[in-house]
This record gives sequence, structure tokens and C-alpha cells, in this order.
Amino acid sequence: GMCRERGEGVQRDQHAAVRAFRSAAELGMPDAQVLLALNLESGVGCEKDEGEAVEWYRRAAEAHGNTDAVYLLARCHLDGRGTAKDAPAALARFGEGAEAHGDARAMLQLGMCAQFGIGRDKDLGAAFGWFLRAAELGSPEGMLNAGLCYTEGLGVQADPQRAQEWLERAAGRGVPTARTMAYLRGDPRLKARWELTRD
Repeated sequence: GMCRERGEGVQRDQHAAVRAFRSAAELGMPDAQVLLALNLESGVGCEKDEGEAVEWYRRAAEAHGNTDAVYLLARCHLDGRGTAKDAPAALARFGEGAEAHGDARAMLQLGMCAQFGIGRDKDLGAAFGWFLRAAELGSPEGMLNAGLCYTEGLGVQADPQRAQEWLERAAGRGVPTARTMAYLRGDPRLKARWELTRD
């Protein structure tokens, strides 16, 4: 399926790739279940069917604990794609991804939900905690959000030095907003790097 999808060693054929993903998914292979669901959700190589996509994500998440499936199922619940919009169900799945699988993407989403009060009460301290955990796992977006929390004192004591450290790390990972924030904060080393790379 992957060779057909990418055109590696064979002619690229999305429809054949989806057929191969479906065959493997029906045999219980969780990665194939996720790949089939992604294609169903986007309509690439098959007719778009978000409801069936959710069912394949659910199978891979519940039967196999597939980290990607848990995260993508949570996103479907949060956005109401292929299923009813259900923020509490999304939070439960993001929590599973964060705690059971150490998924930085899920941690970042939990931070956003806490920051903006999505499916729960607004809690800036909890938001900062999730952003920091994601950042410590290498998430560039987690680094940016931790830096912004330290900059503004959101859920944590404002700390310009720690803010700059996280913003620099996020900038080094290619996050344009972090690069701009670090530049605006006035670090001459970052200003010089930003001037060289902005063209």
C-alpha cells in the first residue's frame, strides 16, 4: 500500500494503495487502519467518508492502542468530523494519548483546551503545565507556548530568561512566530540570525 501511495518501485496509484490499506486494516493491522482512515477522511484514493474514518480510528485506538489513532480520533471528536462534536470525549482521548502514550501532540491540545476553556473550565496553570510537558518532549509548538506563557505570566510567574530560552528553542526548530517573538524581545544574537534567514 505504501509503495503504491508513494510510487516507490511501482507506478503511483492512490486507489490501489487504499485497497491495500483496506485489506490490511481488515486483517487487524493498526497502522493500515490509520492509513485507511486518513484516506477516507480526506477522500484521497477513495470516496470521502468521515464516519467510516472515525470507525477505523476507533478500532486502531481501542483494539491496539495506536497513538496516532488515539490522537486523530480525539481531533474528530473536537472538530465534529465524522462524529458529533464532543469536547469531553476529545479531552478523554487527548488525556489517554498524553498519559498512556506520552504524545506531545495530545499534550499541546490539552493545553489549548485548558487555555481557552474548551470542554472544561479555563485553567491557565494547567495549560502551562501541558505546554511545558510537550516542550520538554521536543514539540516546537509546545516550546512556543511555554515561551509565551513565561513572557506574559500566563499560568506561571513571568520569567523573561526562561521565556527567551523556550522561544529560542522553538525558533531553532523553525517556528516563525517564535523567531519573531525572540527578535522583538531584543536578543542581539537572534536578531542577527533572523536578519540572515528572513529573506
